[in-house]
Amino acid sequence: MTAMRLSVMNTINNDYLGRTSWSIHDASKNKEIKTTTVPFRNPSHPEFRWIALYFDKPLPADSGPYELEISDFADVILDELDKKKEDVLEFGSDRSIGTTDTIELVVVHKKTISLEVGLMAAHAHLSAETITSKQDKDHFRGTLPRDRYEVSGMRITQVPGANAGIKISLQT
Repeated sequence: MTAMRLSVMNTINNDYLGRTSWSIHDASKNKEIKTTTVPFRNPSHPEFRWIALYFDKPLPADSGPYELEISDFADVILDELDKKKEDVLEFGSDRSIGTTDTIELVVVHKKTISLEVGLMAAHAHLSAETITSKQDKDHFRGTLPRDRYEVSGMRITQVPGANAGIKISLQT
């Protein structure tokens, strides 16, 4: 494989240019894979943004496993949450072929925001568990203070075609 397309935070009626980061690791060697990134948009749908990751050395066929981590800071797009005291975010993934072992879709949020996380209706048949363990929450929370930040999310396993998504309902 020489390249991979990733979707980054897309919003409706907003041109969101937030802070996005990503990394790909060879999980068997615990080694980061170097990439060259090219951002792009669909001229027919300028609200949708992607990045193309070109592997500086193509990934061999039938290799892996690989871990992809994308972090998107959505702190400036929650206008509806400020105005109406509620909002909905949807996060999804898609891939043309193959099964993905695990997808973790996680939100780290201020404790003043109440979240309800569930699978999107189209993906309700998938096997999922809510992220609840202290170890997982500490991993995703990173260095943010426990007394002010919470972790909410789902771990979805054995995803055919890597097509899965969650819907997050927020309230203040």
